[in-house]
Amino acid sequence: MENEKKEKLSNFLIRRAEKDVLSRGRSIYSSGGLKVSKLDYNGPGNAEFKVKSDYSIQYYQIGIRDFLTPQITTECSCPDKNGLCKHRVAAILYILDKMPAIKQVDYEMSSTVIELAEIKEIYLRNLVLEDTWKNRESIQKTEIVSAKEGEAECLVEENGQEYTVGVQRVKGTKQIHTSCTCNKKLWVPLCEHKLAALLKLRQELGERAFEVMRDLTAEKTSLLAEYGYSLENDIKGKFDFKLDEDGKLNLVKLDPAIQKIGAFQDWNTLKERILPVQNTSFSVTAADGSQDEEDRISIFVFWPKGKDHLLDVGFGVFSVKHSSKSEKITNIRNIAGGSSHYYTADEIPVLTEADARLVRVAKHWEEGLQKFIRKQGWAYNAYLHFDDVSAEQRYEARNYVGKQLNRIFSDLDSERLYLSDGDYVTSNNQLTQLDLHRDPVKIFFVLTEDKEFITLNPYVELKAGSPVELQKVVSLDSFWLGIYNENILFRWAGISEAEMVAYLSQTGYKIRVKKEFSESFLSEWIIPLTEQFDIIFQTRHEVQSKPLNFLKPRIFLKEDEANLLIVPSFVYAGENDENEIEFLHDQRRTKAGFEDNRITMLERNLEAESSVWEWIKSLNPIFKNQSGQPFFYVPLDNVMKEGWLFSFVEAVGKKKYELLGFKDLKKMRFNLNRGTVKVTASSGIDWFDMQVEISFGDQQVTLADAKKALLKKQNYVQLQDGSLGVLPEEWISKLEPLLQFGRVEGEQIHLSKIHFSLIDELVSEIDNEEVFRELWEKKQKLLNFKQIPNVPLPENVNATLRQYQEEGYKWIHFLDEFGWGGCLADDMGLGKTLQMLTFLQQQKNLNPECTNLVVVPTTLIFNWQAEAAKFTPDLKLYVHRGMTRRKDIAFFRDYDVILTTYGTMRSDVELLRKFDFNYIVLDEAQAIKNPDSLTSKASRLLRAKNRLTMTGTPVENNTFDLYSQFEFLNPGMLGHADFFRAEYATPIDKYQDKDKAAELRKLVYPFMLKRTKEEVATDLPDKTETILFCEMGNKQRKVYDTFRERYRLEIAEKLATEGLNKSSFLILEALLKLRQICDSPSILSGDEDYGTESAKLEEITREIEENASNHKILIFSQFLGMLDLIRKHLEKMNIPYEYLDGQTVDRAGRVNRFQNDQTCRVFLMSLKAGGVGLNLTEADYVYLVDPWWNPAVERQAIDRTHRIGQTRKVFAYKMICKDTIEEKILLLQQRKQDLAEDLVGGESGFIKKLSQEDIMGLFS
Repeated sequence: MENEKKEKLSNFLIRRAEKDVLSRGRSIYSSGGLKVSKLDYNGPGNAEFKVKSDYSIQYYQIGIRDFLTPQITTECSCPDKNGLCKHRVAAILYILDKMPAIKQVDYEMSSTVIELAEIKEIYLRNLVLEDTWKNRESIQKTEIVSAKEGEAECLVEENGQEYTVGVQRVKGTKQIHTSCTCNKKLWVPLCEHKLAALLKLRQELGERAFEVMRDLTAEKTSLLAEYGYSLENDIKGKFDFKLDEDGKLNLVKLDPAIQKIGAFQDWNTLKERILPVQNTSFSVTAADGSQDEEDRISIFVFWPKGKDHLLDVGFGVFSVKHSSKSEKITNIRNIAGGSSHYYTADEIPVLTEADARLVRVAKHWEEGLQKFIRKQGWAYNAYLHFDDVSAEQRYEARNYVGKQLNRIFSDLDSERLYLSDGDYVTSNNQLTQLDLHRDPVKIFFVLTEDKEFITLNPYVELKAGSPVELQKVVSLDSFWLGIYNENILFRWAGISEAEMVAYLSQTGYKIRVKKEFSESFLSEWIIPLTEQFDIIFQTRHEVQSKPLNFLKPRIFLKEDEANLLIVPSFVYAGENDENEIEFLHDQRRTKAGFEDNRITMLERNLEAESSVWEWIKSLNPIFKNQSGQPFFYVPLDNVMKEGWLFSFVEAVGKKKYELLGFKDLKKMRFNLNRGTVKVTASSGIDWFDMQVEISFGDQQVTLADAKKALLKKQNYVQLQDGSLGVLPEEWISKLEPLLQFGRVEGEQIHLSKIHFSLIDELVSEIDNEEVFRELWEKKQKLLNFKQIPNVPLPENVNATLRQYQEEGYKWIHFLDEFGWGGCLADDMGLGKTLQMLTFLQQQKNLNPECTNLVVVPTTLIFNWQAEAAKFTPDLKLYVHRGMTRRKDIAFFRDYDVILTTYGTMRSDVELLRKFDFNYIVLDEAQAIKNPDSLTSKASRLLRAKNRLTMTGTPVENNTFDLYSQFEFLNPGMLGHADFFRAEYATPIDKYQDKDKAAELRKLVYPFMLKRTKEEVATDLPDKTETILFCEMGNKQRKVYDTFRERYRLEIAEKLATEGLNKSSFLILEALLKLRQICDSPSILSGDEDYGTESAKLEEITREIEENASNHKILIFSQFLGMLDLIRKHLEKMNIPYEYLDGQTVDRAGRVNRFQNDQTCRVFLMSLKAGGVGLNLTEADYVYLVDPWWNPAVERQAIDRTHRIGQTRKVFAYKMICKDTIEEKILLLQQRKQDLAEDLVGGESGFIKKLSQEDIMGLFS
């Protein structure tokens, strides 16, 4: 018997555990990993163990229960819940190994009790011997003799012998008492006869056989009575019965439309849910629905979350590329609401005002509901179902979501509306385009009657005259939204409609009551329903229709936090002259009553109501898309725009309609006098002083109050009598910038003359002739600086300035006259440095004692030195930089121009700020675009009579880039940083506010001069070639000097011993290595790491960032490693490019893409592969990263773009590292003309042209 128990436990282990789990369990057991907490072989057998986790210090708890019985149970606290885990396997192996000889406890088959909730094989198998289970089909015959009240008797025949088996449920438990006349003794509680009997009961009565063994007639009758039925009625197809886990009988409605009757039906609870007392709600401004055609557009996407969730739909706005030909959507980026890839700056589409509002709604879609719920004091859970909250919470949350959807539907563009399965949208295949049914949809009912039922049938009418059954438009799993014809999205008109749809979805979209109970159904449910829904009666009841007498419309003015509400109501005559019936706009047709078995229908005059509604809608274009509520609304800021409210009141008066509620308004008590503004002005040395008087009839407004209102973006001010005075629209645009940038003292505005452009529009209003003349003079000089006479060019400039350069010089001179700073922002290549040097030379000529500071990026130091030496040799220039720079700067006065770098300026700011410069000039001034950077702060600390900046890209990333540059040029001109960001940068960049862009342009245009290459094309030569000097950093210089010195010694020795011819290979190797280091030490071959510092890579990156947005660029290099470094930087900056080297197969395809794809801005190519045979006329900027021995080869490369078909001027730049072999080769080429013009020679030919002195000079 002991072996049989072991065998049973072993079979349990083998049957339940996978082979690999058995193996891992054996390892734990054999390694001694188990700790025994309890092991009891007495009774049923129980054990507890602990085992340490493989991955932490945690111990898992293991329990093995009833292991000496057939009903073994196991548990383990580890995460593995699939079958037996390795820990339980180890525990059972331990129990088997240690199991002692056990005295067997036998079960008498004449009477045993077992735990058996249901007759399932998984339970029975553990209650019999293994052989009994295997041979369970061998029983010849089993017959149920009786089965009632939880007790059964069966006859089982085996080998010609009959056995009587009894089974009985022990009341109130899950236990079964069993008996068998075989009278065997077994160590398991069931013999083969008991097993056969139980299997037979399951076959006949099901797994819940003991619950079925009772008379259910009374229970069935009671359940059917709730619906007006009995067992005598035909209930086929209508009802069925089912027992639950506890044996309770339940009624199953096969026809969900059938409703309970009489006292069993709680119509009042249903009415509270579907027909609640509702407060009027509102939505924000509707959209104009327009958008310019753009490469990228925004689309609006809904996805269902389930009607039982607090937030039943998701909503997101995505940026996409849309093909008008294929109608395909690609390159999807999440702007707000979704969870897919977020957009980058260049992927922001053009947003209309409506789009921007939808972005804000989507951005706060989930967060808004969280805040709303928490404000109510509830706990929030994003996955919370409505069944988890109270009726009040359900109503409030659903109502909140409905209001948000009203906002969305008002602004949606129906041509950009889509549906997806979820919020992660990455491809066109996930989207289904939808049409929009903007008006909210109402439900109406038809009440019908047949022999058995009175039935309420729901319909909707999305298209006038075409009713549709409700069940055909509710395929979307959403509480508020529905879809018709698989592509028309709509929303329910109110929470009553949405709740009704949710309820009807549980009743099969019909409501049925037995005909005998129709009277209470009508009075308690149908008639109350007519208060909010139209019902068409098609029953036996008498229907009496009576038209209501429409008297007049009545218009109420109401308000909320941000809007003026226009609420029309429709007044009808009541039963007597003193009574009136008043309806809001709900498109309801009737009002019904039921008395003495008669239905009374009071018909409204919908034609008259609609006429009034449409007339009001015509009074403001923003009313067009407003729907879903019984009123129109105007945002507070728009109420008095262009005098709208005045016009509205006049229009209502002409119609002789009642207009009520004006006196009840608290936020919008408007003064009906039109505002007047009077300005008087005077001029001081640095200021304009303006006296401003604003009045509304006899009510005066202080300037401080007007400023406060305008800074809040309000077009009205509160007057002393409590009413609101509306500032005339034309005066807001004139006064607002003055109040923002001027200083208000009493009723005067003090405005710096640097802001003279802001009062341009006030010129005609000013009565002071002196001020008028001064403004006119400044404006004329600004607009006509090109023709400014008597601004002679300095004679000691060794250059002939082109016309546009001379005009730039005059413009700087104009700024100097008034002491204003300015930004010269010409395109790269137009000679900004020459214009600035000309001006500095003029300053020197006028004041020989003055010293000017020029701050440049490190890479431009040598370019400034070279151009100053070339064009203005009379200027004494000193370079202040490097580790050995002097700390006593009094000697600066001996120089005309101090040239330094941004890094040096930042480090020496405390030293430099002590010196009074004449002018400070910042080249590549975008370096100070961040006002909080140390470089920017340092620049503003320096002292100078005036300041100028130079940059080809004053705005690199966003409008805020301007702020710091102008704070340096003219401190305070653009106000505080936070003000500028809120007033200009954010509206322009985020919302594409054209008015703000125009206002900012007007503010800065006197102080910024920008000419593009195209604008001055007639002044330019066809091709301009420039040397671009770069300076190595310390790390790169150290690598270069190390290699140069090593090769210098080796070459000197080789030349001395073997001569020039035999030294050629070593010389070529040295030249190659040093030229590679000039590009970047990282492209040197070999395993040694020489670092990644590269002056050329830094400079070419800056050049690309500055020019790629407006120009196409060719970049040539002889070294593929250098091209690869540039390629990685382009990818990092998200700049599209093409690439070509000797291994490229599809040359034509790459050239065609660069020529024809406007997004592809850069073409990288090796000099040998791309230098000949290609036509790349789309490019107008060419960079030769490393110089070639033969200038003719370089010219061939430049001529890839400078050829027939080129319509723009070409700028070519040769990048040279200062004080390196590259500069020395350049000097050799200039010195030896035959060397420079040798069209045949390559590297070897180049070397043959050099003397030994020339060669050693290269490595000196």
